[in-house]
Order: sequence, then structure tokens, then C-alpha cells
Amino acid sequence: MGREACMLKHILVPLDGSAQAELALPHAVALAALFDAVVVLLRVAEADDPGHGGVDPIRWRLTEQRGAEYIQRIAADLTAKGVRTRWEVTVGKPAEQIVDYARLNDIDLIVFTTHGRGDATAFALGGTAHQIAEGAGVSIMLVPAAKPSQIPAEGVCYRRIVVPVDGSTRGDWAVSLGAGIARRIADGELILVHAIPEAASLAPSGTEEQRLADVLVKATRARVEQKLRDTVADLSRTGVTARYRIAESSHTAAAISDIAKQEGADLTLLVAHGSAAEARLAYGSVCAGLLALRGGVTLVLQDQPTPGRVVEPAEPCPSPRALAARL
Repeated sequence: MGREACMLKHILVPLDGSAQAELALPHAVALAALFDAVVVLLRVAEADDPGHGGVDPIRWRLTEQRGAEYIQRIAADLTAKGVRTRWEVTVGKPAEQIVDYARLNDIDLIVFTTHGRGDATAFALGGTAHQIAEGAGVSIMLVPAAKPSQIPAEGVCYRRIVVPVDGSTRGDWAVSLGAGIARRIADGELILVHAIPEAASLAPSGTEEQRLADVLVKATRARVEQKLRDTVADLSRTGVTARYRIAESSHTAAAISDIAKQEGADLTLLVAHGSAAEARLAYGSVCAGLLALRGGVTLVLQDQPTPGRVVEPAEPCPSPRALAARL
């Protein structure tokens, strides 16, 4: 995904034949309409392996054929609705095939559900979803599948978008894409969220250290608030409705999740790594924390396309105002 334009051109939707996995489709269609993108449908058929004798070629072929018939029906339906669509069927281990396909076929975003067929689990992510998220190397959108779909007949619409920010250039990348979405939607609104530590978490109560912590938190809040006001003003000048909230909490991910729920957010949009990026991990601590919570629809922009290497913008990231004006 080109960070300089923050656009989506190829959106991959892996499907396993279950109704849960298909909950990702309306979101892929909505984003495709917003960014004139192509929706790529991928069905990974799992052929039975009889053991050391290898895979039965006839069974393999039948499995592949059933997968093709299934995915073709969905592709035809999307095409009839005016969505640019292509499809492919592969045979193998689902997570491995999905990750390989995304990396080899210029995919900008993978849209998938937190759970698919046979994923009855108390964990926030099913087994395949977890493997995709960890190994994707591209941006992802996670769609909750644990609850019955409440998607309206006319499709999904991201009118209220929560964007966690931390003052980093990566955070500005998320703001820019959020602004691009909000500008394309009637009554679209960005809610910028910045979390700062609570004074109580920095020093013991009633101590001189706590008094100093109070001063530090107050100064930090004033600085953060000024930057957020400037960002909101810049976005407003480009026609984007935006406001901000500051959370004081020692649990950043939980605070952001709580605000998203309070605001009735249609989408939480953030970057994989913040100002304190850890190159060895697929996601920074805040992003990983949000993914571990059972939240709403979450889009994560991946700034680490290859394992162990965090990529910074090729040039200084423009201001949110300049970024939004491009979209």
C-alpha cells in the first residue's frame, strides 16, 4: 500500500465456505466502493491427506472443483452489483496459502473475520485468523464474527471512525486514511484518541514523586491537546469533520476500546506500530492489545511488510491537512 497516497487497490477476502467468514464481504465491498478497488476472493480448499501415501489426486481435484463452484457463485453476485472482482482457488493449509497469496499478488489489505468454520473458541481470534494476522505482512481488517450479523440491507457505512494517535508519523498515516474514508461518506466523522498515563500509575500516592507526576501529566495533556486541536482544525479546512478525546489510563488498549464502544464506532483504524515500534513483532503493544480484545471492526495499517523490519515513510509524512487534501 503506497503510504504517500494511503489508497487501497487490491482487497483480499479469504473464504472457507462458512456464513461467519462471509461477514467480511460487505466490508470489502464498502471499501472497494470508497477506493475503486478490486475485491479478490480466495478459497483455500483443504484436501484430505491419507498419511504417508500422499494426497489422492482425484480427491484433490474434486476438492478444488467444489471450492471453485462456491467462490464463482459469490464472485458472480458481487460482479452483478458492480464490484470489480476476481477469484482464485488454492489447495493446502489455509493460513499459509492466504499469507503467501497476499505477499505474491500485490494485495493491499486482507479483510477477514475473527472466527471461521469450526472456530468455536473463547479466544478473540480463531486459529486461522490468528495465523493470518501474525504472518500477513500487509494491512488487515478484522470483522467480528462471534455475534449475529447486524449489517443493514444497504451494506456497511463507516460514519464514525475512531483513530488512535500518539504523535508519530505512523499515526498520521492512519489519520490520513481515516480522513479519506470520512470525506467519502455523508456525515462521516473522525474521532482522534490519544491515551496518556495516569499520574497514579507513575508514582505512589501521597509522595513527592506523585506531585511531580501530576505536573508531568498536566503538561503532557496540554501539549497533546494543542496538537490534537491543530490536527482537527487542519482536517476541518479540508472538509473532514473531526474531534478528539484524551484518555488518562495505564491500560492504553483498553481505554481506546472503551472509547470506541462509548462512541458507537463503526470502525477503529490504527497503524500496527506507534512511536515505540518494536521491529521484531508484527504489532506494537497497543495494536496487539486491541486485537486481543473482543472489539468492533478494526483496520490495522501494517508498516512492517517484512518480518523484523519496520519501514518508515520514504519522505517526511505530510500533515493530516495535506494528506487529507490528496484523497
